[in-house]
Amino acid sequence: MTTNNETESKSRPSFLYAATPYLGALLEAWHELRINRGRIMLSLVSVAAAVWAMTTVIALGNILTSSQDAVTAQSTGVAGTVTLTAGAGSSDSEEGSNFGDSGFGDGSAGTMADSFGSFGGEGTGGNGPDDLSVLNPDGSINDAFSTATHRLVKTTHANLWSRVRMQPATPEQNMDDCAPDDYECFSPGTPELIAADPGWFDIYARTIVQGRRLEDADGQRLMNPVVVNDQFYESLGNPALADHPTFRLKETGNTTFTVVGVYKSLGSWDAPSIVTHYDSFLNAGYEGQVGEPQL
Repeated sequence: MTTNNETESKSRPSFLYAATPYLGALLEAWHELRINRGRIMLSLVSVAAAVWAMTTVIALGNILTSSQDAVTAQSTGVAGTVTLTAGAGSSDSEEGSNFGDSGFGDGSAGTMADSFGSFGGEGTGGNGPDDLSVLNPDGSINDAFSTATHRLVKTTHANLWSRVRMQPATPEQNMDDCAPDDYECFSPGTPELIAADPGWFDIYARTIVQGRRLEDADGQRLMNPVVVNDQFYESLGNPALADHPTFRLKETGNTTFTVVGVYKSLGSWDAPSIVTHYDSFLNAGYEGQVGEPQL
């Protein structure tokens, strides 16, 4: 008669017996590794090199695509940007383009001139887009282009928009002017005054490097906040923004502009530029060659 312990030992295989297949496989793999060590290492290196090459090519492609998108955005706006330019014309002109629904909810057809009033003269929303005499006696702005812009933005539910005018600017002080006979002096270039809304910085992918960007309330501030690029900022002498540096333009007379931010230039070839709020520009009394209004 057998005991219970003997029965259990016979019915249950030993640990070594159970582990024999695994140990055998490991020993065989080790033996093959010793024999074919060079081939195995070469295979592993080849796989690693292939993965590295594929990852590098994909990463470089993504970097190139992102760079191209950034350059395109800085010149023509981010993807999905639609630019409208308002030019001088007449709502009675038969050659005006018909844009179908005027966008004011009445379903009537009309031209772009109908939306902005009579360009070059008095319209239903104020003066034409080329006329900056838009201030009412009470100080409010009566600009046909701005009126039509707000209506169109509200109708189309645009999530990002900006009015834009670009015109030359001549600072009165703090600019290094070169003498006509000084051939070793390099002029920083004619600055450009850009009248825009806060959305301009997002549309054209501008990067703020110091201070802040424009805000909606800046159009009503007497300090006339502006954001300049680093080219213009350097021409001012790189003053501390905490000291609220100011400057004046010959085209705007006694209007004083306060620098509140600096954005990165597109490159060393980029001309100095000044970005002010569109409403501040209308209130500044600019006298000069004004740029076309764009939305």
